[in-house]
Order: sequence, then C-alpha cells, then structure tokens
Amino acid sequence: MDDTPSPPPGSAVLERSVSFRALHRYRRHDRHESRDRAEFGELVDPHPHDYRLTLYVVGPMDPVTGFAIALPALDRALEEVVAPLRGGDLNALVFPEGERLPSCENLARWFFATLRDRIPPPARLRQVRLAESDDLAAWFPGG
Repeated sequence: MDDTPSPPPGSAVLERSVSFRALHRYRRHDRHESRDRAEFGELVDPHPHDYRLTLYVVGPMDPVTGFAIALPALDRALEEVVAPLRGGDLNALVFPEGERLPSCENLARWFFATLRDRIPPPARLRQVRLAESDDLAAWFPGG
C-alpha cells in the first residue's frame, strides 16, 4: 500500500489479515478441456492454496479509543465470509456458474465486493490483497 494516498486527517488505515486453505482450478465451462489444458497447463486440475486475505480499512480514529474500527466487528465480518470457504472448492463456492475463473485477481475483486458493505460505518473498506502463495498476490481495487 506504499503508493496509495494517505488517509484523511484524523483517520487511520487498519490492516487485518486472515488465512484459509481452499482449492480451485482453471476450467472454463464454455470450451473443451483440451483448450484449457493448452492455456492453463496443470492448473486445470484442482489444487489447493494457503490463501492470505488482507483488508485495508480506513476510518476516523475514535477520540477515546483511538480505533478506526472495532476489531470484533471487523473480525465477525471477515469470518462470515471466509469460514464457508475453508477447505472448500472456490470454483463451486465463489463462482458456481463458471462465469469467472477463480484467479487471484477475480477472487480479490469478489472479496472486496462481498466485504465492502459488511464494514460498519464510519469505517470503509479501502482495499483487499489476496495472496495465494509467497510470490503471487492481487490487490483490489488496485493502488
């Protein structure tokens, strides 16, 4: 988040992360598997990842507590969304109609859209980062 704008005066950005394990595969329902295998290689087969989802929440700092958001409320919102995915198949749970591939980018966008309205005001979700490994992650919205 180094290149994102600073929070408004009197506000802070809180970073909160959660980890979960789930599997996915790159398989499009609208074409033959051989074409997917040529494009995506072994990623057409179901394979697991240890994901790390990080939220960046911005909000005015409470004058008494100094919090931008109460952690129990944030953790509840995160758990409501992540718990059903643990150990599951992201193709079936997140994109059941096959309209999108469960790429890091698409999943980050889905997490942002799903969590945005669960953040209690006046705080708001600024960005999410989803990492599926140490060397692959996506931000949404991008910085």
